[in-house]
Amino acid sequence: MSYTLDDMIKDVNGEHFYSSDASAFGTVPSKLFLQLPSEFDVKDDKGTSMKDIIAFRDKRLKAKDLSLEVITRNYVSLRNAGHNHRVATFGAILRNQLVHHGYIATDLKNRAVYVDEYDIKEEKVNLPDDFTPLSSVVKFVTDNWQQIVGTVNHVFRVRGHHWKPEFAGLYSRTWNASTIMIPDDVEMPSWEVIARDFLHCFGVKAMHLVVQDAHKRGNLSKGLTVRTDAPAAGNASITTLAAAIIEMGQCKWFPIFQEKFSEAIEEVMKQAVELKMKGVSNHINATLYDMDGKYESPDLTFAKRVAPYVMGWIDNLEPTEPIVQQKAINKVAVGSSAIRNTFSRVLLNEMKNSGTYATVAEYLQN
Repeated sequence: MSYTLDDMIKDVNGEHFYSSDASAFGTVPSKLFLQLPSEFDVKDDKGTSMKDIIAFRDKRLKAKDLSLEVITRNYVSLRNAGHNHRVATFGAILRNQLVHHGYIATDLKNRAVYVDEYDIKEEKVNLPDDFTPLSSVVKFVTDNWQQIVGTVNHVFRVRGHHWKPEFAGLYSRTWNASTIMIPDDVEMPSWEVIARDFLHCFGVKAMHLVVQDAHKRGNLSKGLTVRTDAPAAGNASITTLAAAIIEMGQCKWFPIFQEKFSEAIEEVMKQAVELKMKGVSNHINATLYDMDGKYESPDLTFAKRVAPYVMGWIDNLEPTEPIVQQKAINKVAVGSSAIRNTFSRVLLNEMKNSGTYATVAEYLQN
């Protein structure tokens, strides 16, 4: 399985959303804060306190005694927030998986998360009398929590926000790429609920670490694995253009185009590789990943030289081609509509007539 140009276009197509730290995390209502004991402290296998670390990465929390407590508190909290029994069970188990595996800092100053802390010595919160184990839900979430987190993480990676109504299709495609079957007796909550109500409180960095670790350990599905280096939000203008130029390489006239714009094409390809290597460190919301530095908008100097021609080529593709629906290259080409339209007509005339592309060569060489 590979991450094709069509996949990338579908994923990055649309607006990315920038929000500051305060607005990104401040939108989590208190009723959806993670429930965590105030005395929550964990130790690694050697007994060393992990107070200042958001994630073990290679270690597993020894907090089994707290799991039931965390599940119970979060279940009751999600029920109080208006979710039904099955959805609250799903959310409580999912939250516990992140806590239990160490994707939470116990030191408040290092915690990219909103929490309602409570004294574990206080009177216990008991599960409702009508609570049933729902073993099928527990098993499904326990087996697939990394894939669930990975799906939300991918959407944030390519679009810069947890949830917008227009993300519904992207969520479905990403989850379906994991090829995980949902059992008939498991009610999968909506992705809006999973992203906003269950996981938003953990913050972006924790989800990113979950995916990194699952990938490193071979626990990530192939569909999500091929998306671990997907273009970060804010870089699609270059990454999409580079991918389109590669696709153009199949055209008979491309060698002439490449010769004319060799410098610009080389620079665009170089930028695309560099942005791929930077990953989320150059995300539109890079600060939420706790990365050094800040987002820098790609230099479009060279991209603007070739984008009108690329759009002229795209204008002649079948309307059903995903790349026809892209918006990033179109934005770069704005202001050069004359070049775009002329090149588009030249290509169209050649396809209808001789097909030798002699006219295309002549146009490009002038």
